[in-house]
Amino acid sequence: MAAAMTLFSGVAASGQSTPAPALSGDEIFANVRSAWQVRTTPQFVSYTVAVDALKNGHEVALAYQGHLDEGDDSFHVDRFSSQELADPHVARGIKVFFVLPAGFAIDLSRKPEPTDYIGFPSLSPRYSFGLQRSVIVDSPEAADANEGAGLRTIGRVKTIGRDYDITVLGTETIDGRPAYHLKLVPVRSPDRFRLRELWASVDTFATLRLIVARNFSSGPPLGTSWTVDFTSVDGTQYITSECADHSLRVDRTTYTNYCISFEALSFSSRPPGPMLTLSLPDQDDGELREP
Repeated sequence: MAAAMTLFSGVAASGQSTPAPALSGDEIFANVRSAWQVRTTPQFVSYTVAVDALKNGHEVALAYQGHLDEGDDSFHVDRFSSQELADPHVARGIKVFFVLPAGFAIDLSRKPEPTDYIGFPSLSPRYSFGLQRSVIVDSPEAADANEGAGLRTIGRVKTIGRDYDITVLGTETIDGRPAYHLKLVPVRSPDRFRLRELWASVDTFATLRLIVARNFSSGPPLGTSWTVDFTSVDGTQYITSECADHSLRVDRTTYTNYCISFEALSFSSRPPGPMLTLSLPDQDDGELREP
């Protein structure tokens, strides 16, 4: 059954670490979800997906161009990185097959090294990791009552069920901004409800940082938590980076300091020009997608 919750903002905290605030974890988390409903930027967003890492100890980097339509949350990322377009891969050698008596063939050729490292980043900077699920309901009556008590009403949020047990660990400073620090323990389906920690602005409840138990619904099994940082543009929230908290092992390659960043965001009220999607039949590096 849907339950209604009235949300309030508390007194902004400052400093590196302070005692837990008066607001409950559920109240803060509901306010965080409602903040994700804000969209004030123009409908069309162009961006760069930048991948940086140490590959077997050597610095590597790739960059892909992406386009987002905030009208329906659809997006497109160019299949080839800027580096691949500047220096295209040329296949060399021959394919070697071992043919069994039954007619089955085994490909003995050495597979080319993946060009997208752990996978092609088909990702949007507006992904919310399940936070954008609230339904905002105007509540003038609650606003009047709360103003009399000296509290500022953010709104009323209807939530169905509870996804997490939430503990307020206190307030900390993230990039110079006071933030609530929440610990989240899923009450069911931990593979689906992946949030484990979250930092939200004391002033606006915008998400500043979160930690997910795992990342991506496709691509190779990575088996590590990821730290995700956010920024706000005129109140609309966007991911700035997703970084693996530990090294990644894919086939015979080890990646450390693996980060995917969203850079050079530009906004327009007009859609981008026609986009050409290219692919190679023998290229199968997998894709990194969010649920």
